[in-house]
Amino acid sequence: MFVGIAPARLHRNAEGLLYSPTFDDIYHNCAHGNPHAPSGDPAHNVFLRGNNLPSRWAKRGQFVILENGFGCGLNFLATCAAWESDPNRPARLHYLATEKHPFQAHDLQEALKETLKQAIQPFTAYSKLATRLCALWPVLTPGFHRLELVSDETKGRIVLTLMLGEAHASLKQVNATVDAFFLDGFAPDKNPAMWTPALFSRLRQLAAPDAMLVSRHTDACIHNALSAASFICTPKTVMAGAPPILSASVAKKRPSIITEPKTHAIIIGAGLAGCAMAERLAKRGWDIDLIERHAEPAREGSGNLAGIVRPVLSRDDNFIARLSRTGFLHLHRAWAQLEYQNDRPAYDLSGVLHMAQDAEYEMLQRERGAPNSDSTIQFPASYVQFLDSLTASRHIVGTKDGADLGSELSSRGRNAGPWLANGGWWFPQGGWASPPALCIAYLQSAGHQLCTHFGQQVDQLICNTSGAMPCWHALDASGNILASAPVVILASGAQAAGLHQSQHLPVTAMRGQVSHLPAGTLPTLAHAICGEGYLTPVHQGFHCLGASYSSSKDDDLKTTDHIENLQRLQHILPDCGHTFQPDKLSGRVSFRATTPDRLPLIGTLPDMETAWRTEEQLHTLPRHNGLYGLLGLGSRGLVWASLAAELLASQICAEPQPLERDLVNAVDPARFALRAHRAQRH
Repeated sequence: MFVGIAPARLHRNAEGLLYSPTFDDIYHNCAHGNPHAPSGDPAHNVFLRGNNLPSRWAKRGQFVILENGFGCGLNFLATCAAWESDPNRPARLHYLATEKHPFQAHDLQEALKETLKQAIQPFTAYSKLATRLCALWPVLTPGFHRLELVSDETKGRIVLTLMLGEAHASLKQVNATVDAFFLDGFAPDKNPAMWTPALFSRLRQLAAPDAMLVSRHTDACIHNALSAASFICTPKTVMAGAPPILSASVAKKRPSIITEPKTHAIIIGAGLAGCAMAERLAKRGWDIDLIERHAEPAREGSGNLAGIVRPVLSRDDNFIARLSRTGFLHLHRAWAQLEYQNDRPAYDLSGVLHMAQDAEYEMLQRERGAPNSDSTIQFPASYVQFLDSLTASRHIVGTKDGADLGSELSSRGRNAGPWLANGGWWFPQGGWASPPALCIAYLQSAGHQLCTHFGQQVDQLICNTSGAMPCWHALDASGNILASAPVVILASGAQAAGLHQSQHLPVTAMRGQVSHLPAGTLPTLAHAICGEGYLTPVHQGFHCLGASYSSSKDDDLKTTDHIENLQRLQHILPDCGHTFQPDKLSGRVSFRATTPDRLPLIGTLPDMETAWRTEEQLHTLPRHNGLYGLLGLGSRGLVWASLAAELLASQICAEPQPLERDLVNAVDPARFALRAHRAQRH
């Protein structure tokens, strides 16, 4: 049973402190502490001082903190304020936080506003940071949510990964090495699930060699459980007059292997995947050589005028649904930080309707899309809601400036004009986007660290392993070196099969034809709509109607495919499809790169020429050192590209990953080779 996230309720006790009725405990007491100290709040006095911060993060490339119990975010804000004011701060501060009952955005904003008023000091920096945090706050859905607070003053980045759900379940899915732990859940007698031996054992597995752990709770049960998990516990006083805290460090330090950082990569392919990848690595300070066989970016699968942006829902919340949900919510934050030509975003995320294909499917959508219902899957209305045909029609057929063509049509009867035959799922934050314009925005945002090589084809990859790190050479058909770097990322879709190292990857090109319907030939559409097909509002003079799906290799426009698309239009807007002449329509053919399980390939490529052991696991498979894939995004490139690039950049840079471990394994490029290897044993 998947029931979603139950938000915290905004409540204060008789003393005016933020209080949880669920756990009968307060969140923070900002009045506690020494008003003469540099900071009078317990977030600073307990968790920063207790972890010897900021001195321990000085001059590091990155530093990772994990908080068990995010609450209203005061510990996070205190950490961010300390980071921004420290000249020796790390370039990237990763802050991971679990939370079972997060506040909704408006409640979080109110909670922080009132709580900071009660603090001993005005905390101006906290207030500014709180505004930035609330602006990025996600829709409350289970799983990981990555929020990036970019500092204009420092040019650095604070990366918050919110893990919504049960703490121990979330921690089992973490891929990270943690330098400091903030244990700040409600008191052990109020919320014992946050203080179990199993949870502490997991923290020990995540701990870096010099990790420290701090809690304001000093109960003997916590001390004993941490000791059993191989932490060395000591009481600690961080300032005169304040109660002691519990401090812990790892008992046995693991060997630390220091390697020269890799900061130069070759990316092959300038579609959504490759362009998003270039932006993600450039923001981490990398130099990028982007090689594209066409004369400009977005000439293949990412070249359509417009595409639909929406997540996938499934009854069992499978990997595709989870990945699309996380990617969908992530892209809003990612796209907002891009640089656009003429400062005009290349998308409209004001809503999209997924219309039911028939009455039976409409009933299924009604059951699964209604918040707070008895359905298998429950999501907040800000993520998805069900609309009946009348309400849906009024959303879709009309204009945003007040005119409501849908109401006019309904008043004149069903046969008076176009009308939606069925209701469907309404995604308030979905919509449409222009893939080529987004590709350009990604490249513009990469800035001066990007070097493009358009009109160049990579025919061979050669790796020189004689040095301290691998050096990959990308060669053209004549054997000329186009670029060299220690890291190569294949983002060229089905074209990757032409390279020796990736020829085994099961990426197939599937043909899709989009029909272009001139502006003025359809009713005004305020929003995009999809179902069996999709239809966008006018962009660059055309509605985009699509799309066909076949294994044909023919790249010419086909009248038969236009006819097929017009049949989709007839289902979306009855009585409209027959007004067009299929043989007169323009359009575009492209080829989607798909995989057998419809999930992308993200990660290090397997080395098929090195001997494999009998009992191999994903994490033990031989891999090509420095060779990665970001492939197989299929028809979901708009939804997946930003998140996929963030995941791969995190893997390459050995950072905490933005996805749960089982999802990372589900998109591992070696999964198909491992399945084949295991099948051969039987």
